[in-house]
Formats: sequence, structure tokens, C-alpha cells
Amino acid sequence: LLFEQLTKLRTVTADASMSNDKPVGIAYPITVDYDLTIEEAVRLGGYDQSDANIASEHFATKRHGTAEIMMMLPILNPIRISADGALRELKKMALRPAEPRELLAFGAKYHDILHDFLAIALGSTWRSPNSGLLALALRKHGSLRRLYLYCTLGGWCGPCRFAAIREF
Repeated sequence: LLFEQLTKLRTVTADASMSNDKPVGIAYPITVDYDLTIEEAVRLGGYDQSDANIASEHFATKRHGTAEIMMMLPILNPIRISADGALRELKKMALRPAEPRELLAFGAKYHDILHDFLAIALGSTWRSPNSGLLALALRKHGSLRRLYLYCTLGGWCGPCRFAAIREF
């Protein structure tokens, strides 16, 4: 039974990591509980630092229950890309941007993956009265796992990836 499950997972992972015959990265299986508050998801993830504005009141979801999903972290542009540009590229790959609860579930399960890049969830954003439109981002600095809110207006450059979900 375990062998069959692993074989199925490899097949789903291989299928999910291709889009129009273009690789979009490794598919990471995760379980997301959409009924958790953002605060509960942050606590369960054991993050070392978190912006105080990462809260359920700022990041609502229309999803309910739990779901098994495949998280992708494609590299979209090594130089610079805007939020709108990232959303267009994800759509071309038949991916939707991850929501904050999905990124938090990913970070809770895969503690050691984010050493060299920032993972950004554009699936739900919050308009701060002082900072503009903000998206949840996760990164590991040394041994610290940090949650940030990043302004989407200026775009991103450097080592970042946009968390995305393949919808089956």
C-alpha cells in the first residue's frame, strides 16, 4: 500500500510540475486547513518572527475544510517582475497564486526549503492604510523562519518565488 501511494504521489508530482511541456518546479504536497485562523496557522508553523498585521481580519478566504494540494514555487523572472506580471505568468502556467493559509501550511511542513529565496503568496492581499497593497511572504534567514508583509507595488527582484497551486 505504501509503495502504491508513493508511486501515485510521484506521478501526480511529475504531472503537476509540467505546464505546456515547460517545467514549473517541484510540486510539494501539503494539507491545508482553511478553517484555521491566520493566527492559528502562524502558531502551528512555529515561525520565529511574524509581522503583527498578518491576521485573519486582513486575509480572508472563501475556502472551507481541509484540502490536499500541490504547492509549486516557480521562478518567474530572475531580474525583476511586478505583481501583475507574476499573476500573468502563473496563469500562463495554469497555476493560481497561493493564498496565505496555503503558504503557511507549506512553511509549517517544509521547514528547510526556503534558505535561498523568498516565497510570496499573491492569492490574497491586504490594503494597508499606510503601506499600500501587501502580500504575505516567507523566508528563512539562517536558522530563523520569518513571515513578512511585502508591498506589491514596486515589484520584486532577486531570489524570490511565487507560491502557486495547480488546480486539478
